[in-house]
Amino acid sequence: MSSISVSLLKSGHWVLLLACLIVVPGHWVQADSAGDAPARSYSLTFESDPIVRIADITVTQMDVDAFLAARVPERDRGGVLMSADRVGQLLQNIAFRRSLADLAGDSGLLQQPLTQAKLIHAVEQTLSSMYQEYFLETVRLEDYEDIAREIFLTSRDRFVTTPSVDFRHLLIAVGEIRSEVEAMQLAIDLHGRIMAGESIEDLAQEYSDDPSVEDNAGLFREVSVNEIVSQVRAIIDETSLGELADPVRSRFGWHLVVPVARHQPEKLSWEQAREQAIGIAEDRHQRTAIERLLRDLQDSPPDFEPGSIQKLRTRYGLSGDQDITTESISEAIGESPFDQ
Repeated sequence: MSSISVSLLKSGHWVLLLACLIVVPGHWVQADSAGDAPARSYSLTFESDPIVRIADITVTQMDVDAFLAARVPERDRGGVLMSADRVGQLLQNIAFRRSLADLAGDSGLLQQPLTQAKLIHAVEQTLSSMYQEYFLETVRLEDYEDIAREIFLTSRDRFVTTPSVDFRHLLIAVGEIRSEVEAMQLAIDLHGRIMAGESIEDLAQEYSDDPSVEDNAGLFREVSVNEIVSQVRAIIDETSLGELADPVRSRFGWHLVVPVARHQPEKLSWEQAREQAIGIAEDRHQRTAIERLLRDLQDSPPDFEPGSIQKLRTRYGLSGDQDITTESISEAIGESPFDQ
């Protein structure tokens, strides 16, 4: 078993920091801190079976758990461990990071007050995020369907289909097939031929680089506007039905487009809207719970140290001319959303 203990303790007269948050076990740094700062302390300990020793660094099972939790979505973690290359890189990254942290401790960085504050900030940020997840799990309802149905019935206009369009399309790709100049010239040439009376459908089947052209001859039906690349969507919005739009460039190449029909949003049935409504209900419930938690934490008004805001602003080179008072900051504190 490998045991790692982390202690971050800051008091008015001394600081004791075990660097094993990111450094090898057993490396202690002790330094004096100036002034009478308020005390904040964290003592963290875990035991875990070792996996590998790289030089003088031991990487444990829990090191990997923490690394994956911080960097890889839960659904993908098993996949990472299926590859020898990825496991090797993961273990090397953990050991390399810890080696650099050890060098930071040897260099005296851990004795600097700002370093200590940053480390405590990192611990608090992580704990805050973890507690929010825990808190929301404790208040989660077993079933949101009744609330969702009420939202659906009282906000029917919110549950509608996305506007969609029918359009004819011809794509001139740029890159391996032809250069930018060649693609532009072909787009201009084909635009002129269509304006002169040739069919965009016939030309699409002959020239379009869109892979779907063999199936649809360049005609797209009821395509959600959210699924259309922004440059093409904009030109469709600006062009009358049945008219050929000017050639437009996107990351895919040059597009020739003729809008055919526009379909307005339609109200969804409960069956169609159910999942969306449940998502809204759960999100609304969680937001309400977080706001209630925030109000409880802000029950007492802020108590400013005299001159502290001016001191802060002066340290950053700001004058005292701006209209910022402790009263206005207190109001902002009361209105600030919880940091999620």
